[in-house]
Amino acid sequence: PEDYGNLFVFQTPGNYGFWMKDMNFPIDIIWLDENMVILGIEKDISPDTYPNIFYPPQSISFVLEVNAGFSTKYGLSKNQLIGLGDNLYTNFFCLHNCKKVIFYFLLLCHFVYTKSTKLVA
Repeated sequence: PEDYGNLFVFQTPGNYGFWMKDMNFPIDIIWLDENMVILGIEKDISPDTYPNIFYPPQSISFVLEVNAGFSTKYGLSKNQLIGLGDNLYTNFFCLHNCKKVIFYFLLLCHFVYTKSTKLVA
């Protein structure tokens, strides 16, 4: 759905690559440090880019995947802080190099962009 995204949580900061294998729609990839500060954004990545691999500009702790256009719609840019609030619906998955929770499914339509450059619930 348009108002959902995936947050990847890594146990150890690193330069993790992402690709568009088996994706059916374009996304924005938001690279985040351990403090949830945006380190970079890959916008409007098409499924047709597979098998290209996208890497962060530097070591990251989190990756937020959202529908293409989300980062533009909310004016997100490098060095901004993302606040996820308390309205998180979680599912538990186990994948290599990740903390016990790998995906947070976020109801992004409840987040509001504020002048403090923080998304809040």
